[in-house]
Amino acid sequence: MLIDVVIPCFNQFEQLKITIEAYIQQKTNCKFRLIIIDDGSTEIPAYDIDQVCHPLHYYYIRQDNVGRSVARNTGIKNLKGEYVIFNDSDRPPAPDFIEKHLSTLLMKNNVISVGSPREIYMSTINPSRIHEIIQGKSSRSRLYPYAKKIDYLYDENGNTKSSLAWLSTYTGNIAMPTTIAQNELFDEVFSSWGLENLEWGYRLYHQGFIFHRSYDAVNYHIAHNREMDFYLNNFKISHQHFCEKYSSRDISLLYNFMLGEISLQEYEEKTSGETCIPCDKPQVYFKMGGII
Repeated sequence: MLIDVVIPCFNQFEQLKITIEAYIQQKTNCKFRLIIIDDGSTEIPAYDIDQVCHPLHYYYIRQDNVGRSVARNTGIKNLKGEYVIFNDSDRPPAPDFIEKHLSTLLMKNNVISVGSPREIYMSTINPSRIHEIIQGKSSRSRLYPYAKKIDYLYDENGNTKSSLAWLSTYTGNIAMPTTIAQNELFDEVFSSWGLENLEWGYRLYHQGFIFHRSYDAVNYHIAHNREMDFYLNNFKISHQHFCEKYSSRDISLLYNFMLGEISLQEYEEKTSGETCIPCDKPQVYFKMGGII
């Protein structure tokens, strides 16, 4: 069995090196291959990619800068394994990352394994401290705030009955059978930041694929600050295309949920007539911030 790991990259070569090193430390008997897609980086890495990747089976592709959707599609078009994991370049995985995703994928056919994207906050990137966190020697990380909210849609066993399960399409930490990805490429019109992942997940959900939350499949986002306007402006552009593609209420209300105007329960009730979140839980609100 072969698992492909698709890693799109634009600059951020220091983070990519840490991610590659973490894959070298994977504890698995399964064969895996990294597919690294350099989306027209303007920086030059301070190391030899071949030398860093040397112990691993990998394929490095450089293309013009055309955006994350195209970069991930390039990876999909080069898949050879039975399963694929999507892992962003700034998200080093825990040592059992592949095994945890694989255990979910082997449970049943047509399942999509949604991992746990945790975040590491540092004013300056410190590789040795990051590796300590990855190896479980430090607890200085937290579950990505958005994922923490969306987890209310899942039970303790990782199952969900929610019609909004596609909101958990974390393309920095998600796995599936290769055939699913090959049959549903990312929409390349999404060239700005944001929502290409949720639109992809929306299509997968409505084709009947099962979303399962794999709580123990952890990778660690090396978080970076951006101006709030960056996210809001790009979100508006992407949401407009999303709405033009699907004239449905669940897509239009995504705007209200992401800006904190309605709760997750209200979002479910307005789109499906009921919520799967237990009534004893508080109203769950999310609002886009300046870190992603």
